[in-house]
Amino acid sequence: MARDLSYAKIPIASAKAIKFAEVLETSWETARWDNAGTECMVHWEGKTPRTIQDILKQTGGTTNSRAKMLTLIDSSAGKAVWGDQPVPPQKPKTKK
Repeated sequence: MARDLSYAKIPIASAKAIKFAEVLETSWETARWDNAGTECMVHWEGKTPRTIQDILKQTGGTTNSRAKMLTLIDSSAGKAVWGDQPVPPQKPKTKK
């Protein structure tokens, strides 16, 4: 049976709020980053985690199915944005 995977793209400024225990990536370093290092992609199985819901609400982002994300990434435009798998950017400092 296929897994019920969902994906979201998160801007770097909001990515620091991700609770990696709630998604299938284990850390900032294992999230998939765009070539510019300004946005990451995370995924999870089943219901959207609360922290991801909150981030998407703040940023106006949406969740996507695995099929939709693969279509995006495999397109020529998607490869230009997501194809290089760069070293993750430095995590922004938390404001005190």
